[in-house]
Amino acid sequence: MTTIIRNSIWPLFFGCILTTAALAQPMTGRMLIRISPDAITPVREAFSGIVSDDKHFNPQSCFLKDERVIHSLFGIPESVKIFQLRPFIAQHNIALEALREKTNPILFANVKFGTRIAETEPLHFLRTSEEKLSRWFEIIYIGLSPDQMMAILKKSSLIEVAEPRYSYPLCLKPNDPMIGDQYSLTEMDVFRAWDIQRGDSSMLVADDDIGVDWTHEDLRSTIFINSGETGLDANGLPKNANGIDDDTNGFVDDWHGWDFAGNDGNSPDNNPMATQDHGTHTSGIM
Repeated sequence: MTTIIRNSIWPLFFGCILTTAALAQPMTGRMLIRISPDAITPVREAFSGIVSDDKHFNPQSCFLKDERVIHSLFGIPESVKIFQLRPFIAQHNIALEALREKTNPILFANVKFGTRIAETEPLHFLRTSEEKLSRWFEIIYIGLSPDQMMAILKKSSLIEVAEPRYSYPLCLKPNDPMIGDQYSLTEMDVFRAWDIQRGDSSMLVADDDIGVDWTHEDLRSTIFINSGETGLDANGLPKNANGIDDDTNGFVDDWHGWDFAGNDGNSPDNNPMATQDHGTHTSGIM
C-alpha cells in the first residue's frame, strides 16, 4: 500500500519489524510471466475488448478471464484451469497502452508527441527497463503446484520468464530486550539527518508499506489529500467515492493513496488503512 505523507514529523518509537526474503513463500495459484515481444500484438488484441475509455473503467481491475483465449495465446494444455490473466502493473503494461503513454509521457514523447528529448544514458536505461516491465503479467490458476505450472509455462515460445509470485511475511526482529533504546535510529543516522533537514509542509513523501492508520493522532494532520479526488463532481457526488478516476492518473478514488493488494492480497482498492502496525510506524518516522 502507498500512502502520501505531507511532511516529516516526530517519530513514533517502534520495534524493528523487517521483511525477510528467507521466509518468502510462493503464493498458491499465482504465477508471474514476462511475455516475449512477439506476443505483444496477440495479447493486446485479446485485451482490446476489455480496455475502455469510459470514465468508470478501472485499470486496476482489468483482466482477461476467457480461459480458451489464454490457453490459445500461450499453448497451455486445456487441462490446466486458469481464471485470469492480468497486467502486473496497469500503468506500465502493453495491454493498457493509452494509459501507459499518458502516465509515462517522457518515454513516448519522441514517438507520439513530436517533442524531441535527448536520449541520455539514464533515459535509455529507464526506457528499456520500462519496456521489459510492460510485458509482465500475472496468471491466476488452480490445481497445480508452482513448480508444475512454471514448467508448463516455460515451454511456451511466447513466454520469456515464468516465476511464482511470492508473499513476504513479517517477522519480529531482533528479539532484543534493549529494543526500547531504539538503536535503529542511530544506525540510520537520523539524528544527524535531523540537524540538516526536519521536513516541512511543502514536502511530499510516499510510504510504500502495508498501510497506515491515517487517523492516528500524530499522523492525521500530515496525511496528504489528493485534491483531484476530493470535493464534488459535476453530478454532485463525492469524488472520493464516485467510482471515477477524476484526476485520470489510473487509480479510481485514490484520495489518500492506494492499496495495491487489498485485504486478501488480490483485490486492490483505494483504502490503504493499516491492517497491521508496521506502515503506521514507518510513516511516523518519515
